[in-house]
Amino acid sequence: MITKFKIFEGSLSVITLDRPRVAKIINEDSVIDYILNKLGEKEDYKYLGGYAFGHAYQVGNKVLKLTSDENEFEVANDLSNKKFWFKYLINVYDTRFLTTPTEGYTTETNPFATYEDDERDIIEFPYLILMDYIHTLNRVESHVYAHKMCKMMRSILLVFVNEQKFDTVETFMKYYIDVWGTNTKNWDLEFYERYKDIIHKFIEGWIGMKREANQFGLKLTDAHEKNVGWNSLNNLCHFDIRSPVSGFDPLHKNKFTNSIESGPSSKVKSYKTLELPKDLVSN
Repeated sequence: MITKFKIFEGSLSVITLDRPRVAKIINEDSVIDYILNKLGEKEDYKYLGGYAFGHAYQVGNKVLKLTSDENEFEVANDLSNKKFWFKYLINVYDTRFLTTPTEGYTTETNPFATYEDDERDIIEFPYLILMDYIHTLNRVESHVYAHKMCKMMRSILLVFVNEQKFDTVETFMKYYIDVWGTNTKNWDLEFYERYKDIIHKFIEGWIGMKREANQFGLKLTDAHEKNVGWNSLNNLCHFDIRSPVSGFDPLHKNKFTNSIESGPSSKVKSYKTLELPKDLVSN
């Protein structure tokens, strides 16, 4: 049997799948403590929550996220290697692929083998991301962000209009009213006047996101209200960034054998690993 680690409601549990090796968790709290110590993080942590693809912990002014989303890991890994301090996109400090211990296996010297050759167990959420802590939108902000008019504005600034140059809120609003002002579906004057300050803050953030994304060749297609918030600069910031893909499988399966691979696919060109020790995970 193979054992996968699944983090649920702040704790680690065990799920078994077919494969000739079993790992058991010795101390679930110590697993997170060990990871944070290896990353050089000394702050206490608290569980923020989770969903189908992963779970997050606040560590001071940072967030430790464990996820099964390879696409998110790919983007985060790329961002962590940029020598640039982002003001509107998430700053990523570290990324690791978590592995379980294997006798005689050295992660620093031995590249990941194929599923058939590698005897290590697979962790349910093997992709580790250490990033800035972002204050998520409050109820009113989320309501405004999800409004059909704001969705249209966001699509124009982040997706549709690559050739347009909008450097300020004023230049964009002039364009938007000129083009869409007579279309009641995409222009709600009463709503705009009521929430103008929030909407302008969003527009400023989308302009900044687009500028930084263009600088590094990123495409932003997933900046919905659950993936944005306010960073330490009080700027709208996009986190959990994913690049556009089709048919994505969060646990990356081999298309020919339908078996779970032992590591990130070839799309992730260079990444670091972190092996959990035997005193925390045993056969």
